Amino acid sequence: VAKLIMFTTSVLLFGLPCESWSRARKYDNLGPPPLRDDSEGLFGLCDLGYADLQRVQLGNRLFFQTFKLLKLCVRYGVPFILENPASSRVWLTPQVQHLVERGAVLAEAHYCQYDTPWKKPTGF
Repeated sequence: VAKLIMFTTSVLLFGLPCESWSRARKYDNLGPPPLRDDSEGLFGLCDLGYADLQRVQLGNRLFFQTFKLLKLCVRYGVPFILENPASSRVWLTPQVQHLVERGAVLAEAHYCQYDTPWKKPTGF
């Protein structure tokens, strides 16, 4: 007697708002200055105005809540994907680096691979 065995795989997809993690804001006198840097200011620069500080704090809260969920995924063996622009500073956080040390794989895709006229590298 043959048995039909079906396997289903579910994956949780997490997409963080990128606005406060973005490198688009920089010291170039063409737009607003950055909210973060790649080292001591990774979780927010210390001289931010009120509105920028609010953006960073919201980005941090969302990141830490998402990371709690990612840790639960790891604990219970649930596959997950975290999405953000490939240049995002979120990939530099100790929390993401810890996931990579435990076996998480970072991947990159470009919108132009899917017949769009722009490149926009995205990290997963």
